[in-house]
Amino acid sequence: MTITTTGIAFLVSSIGLAFCGIRFFEAFKGVGVVHPSKKTGILLSSFFVVLSLQHGVISLGSLFFGYSSYGLLLVNVVDVLVLTVAASLGVYIMFYIIFPSISPWSSVFSILLFGLFVAVLMFFSGSEPFINSAGNIDWDFSKVSAFGFLYLLLVSLIAPIVIFGKNYLISSNMKVKTISSILVFVHILGIINVSLLMGKYVSISENTEIFFFDKMLFFIGVVFVLTFFVQPIFHRIRRRDIE
Repeated sequence: MTITTTGIAFLVSSIGLAFCGIRFFEAFKGVGVVHPSKKTGILLSSFFVVLSLQHGVISLGSLFFGYSSYGLLLVNVVDVLVLTVAASLGVYIMFYIIFPSISPWSSVFSILLFGLFVAVLMFFSGSEPFINSAGNIDWDFSKVSAFGFLYLLLVSLIAPIVIFGKNYLISSNMKVKTISSILVFVHILGIINVSLLMGKYVSISENTEIFFFDKMLFFIGVVFVLTFFVQPIFHRIRRRDIE
């Protein structure tokens, strides 16, 4: 087993995303089965659970295959496939909530096919991921596979920004506004993070880029854990004391 900063960062974010999915399921489980918001709750919960799984693939993959370039390559291919499902689901939810009169299926199938293409391309790219001297994983993306992976990441990050941005604007409930603003904030941080790492917009060493990516992802994961795990526990304890 291999402990890396990349694995730790993805583990924390995976746990945070999982609790986010659980909280959305809990928030909508009391709604009637035929109520439209029931489907919304299930879709949002599923979206964050799939993202949690995607981060978990990286975390567990780096733990068990950290010193195997071929193993890490396979982990990355599986991760792309799971990310493709998350991106497709995010687009579907965005159409369902924001543009209900427009069919989402052409966009969803396009993303699924594109993600499959990226996964195949990545497998045959000849990349050799490795652990660098700082204890981070360098995925050794080719330029083409990096572009495809970045596109899928951006789709999966932009969709919730649009969804929860609208939710913030139309809701009069302060708790809903707070949760929506937090989700918009962390996903914007996510866009900045992946863009700096894979877009090569800053002239710094690759090791430093990966170092900052891992630290930012760890911070985002902590925000998810605090918001969707720690805060609800404190809320329940305080409510029990009041009663």
